[in-house]
Amino acid sequence: MLFAWMLRDFAKPVISHIPWIIKQFGKDGDQPPDEWFGEQAVFRLSLGNCILFSGLALVMSFPAPVKYKDDWRDAYIHHGGYLVKAMLWLVCNIVPFFFSNGVITVYAAVSKVVSPLFLAIQTLIIIDATNAWNEAWVFEGEEDERYLYALLVATVGAYGASCVMIVLSYVWFSPSGPDCSLNMSLITIGLIACVVLSILTLHPSVRRVNPGASIFVASAITLYVSYLGFSALQSEPRDYECNMLGQRLNAASSTTLAMGMVLTLASTVWAAFRAGSNTRTFQTDAEDSLLEEAEMTSSGVDMAPSSDAGMTRDAASPAHKDQDREAVTYNYVQFYIIFALASMYTGMLMTGWGSGRIEKDLIDVGWTSVAVKITSQWIAAALYMWTLVAPIILPDREF
Repeated sequence: MLFAWMLRDFAKPVISHIPWIIKQFGKDGDQPPDEWFGEQAVFRLSLGNCILFSGLALVMSFPAPVKYKDDWRDAYIHHGGYLVKAMLWLVCNIVPFFFSNGVITVYAAVSKVVSPLFLAIQTLIIIDATNAWNEAWVFEGEEDERYLYALLVATVGAYGASCVMIVLSYVWFSPSGPDCSLNMSLITIGLIACVVLSILTLHPSVRRVNPGASIFVASAITLYVSYLGFSALQSEPRDYECNMLGQRLNAASSTTLAMGMVLTLASTVWAAFRAGSNTRTFQTDAEDSLLEEAEMTSSGVDMAPSSDAGMTRDAASPAHKDQDREAVTYNYVQFYIIFALASMYTGMLMTGWGSGRIEKDLIDVGWTSVAVKITSQWIAAALYMWTLVAPIILPDREF
């Protein structure tokens, strides 16, 4: 991603000498703006990484998904073969520069539609991870009350941080002078969503059908929803009169802007790793049973006393052999698919979602970025509220 960042801002001297990329403009034709060259570099690198991770996902899928650690694909591809993967990465990042502009245009259009899935998956991961965190600490709290106090502190801290972001949003993105009714509306809608989902979590009807509904989980989702709203407003164009923070950042040093870009890219990588290696959110019932059986075998739970003949017969059965094998801890196919989506998402971040407005030392700025993040904010709040009311609306379904 750092390579894509550098090429985005300094790609023209390189791409302007690649004839099959600039041939549509002709020898004497008008040259495209510098931003066009930056977009071409970013989209081609994004496509290369997407091809690499999609290919690895296919390898991990066929002829059957990797389920056990003794599978050769685990040792030689996923947890090994680093030199080969480095060479593949280099090839995949070079090949797209031989593609026609039409291929890149189609890829950019597909990325604009598909990459928001990366944000939606982040939301599901946060909901699932905070629920698991809450369950684990409540269970530990039965023996040690310090876990319950820690949950209380975390809940108060999350709500406190949310309040700070909402107040700063009103101060920095809705100043009293200009007409900033749009920003005022967006901040207020986000605030209302946070209040509603918190009240809904504590509602008796929800608690009756979903005793595990926790105010701690609600506080974490509130924090995430508040962050998405704040981040969306921060992505408004720097010259927008209601973006007071952006105007202040315009006066900041290039070092400060570069640090902001690095933090954005680092958070994207972290989110991809978290989503890719998550073991609960996208796990099927069959995979869940597989891991449970493996754990039970390793602890001796399923080794009930029996006759020697019975034990010999069981040991020779395929099922028993499978139970003796160590299962993988997460879905490798999911891991690489998440990184393919992250490659698309990063391409959109760096190019302002293909808007053609690229500013040096800035990423994820533009009205398209604002719209994507605000939509993600609403979807995050709606998904969490759906997890609360779904057992009430569909009582015959298991959630």
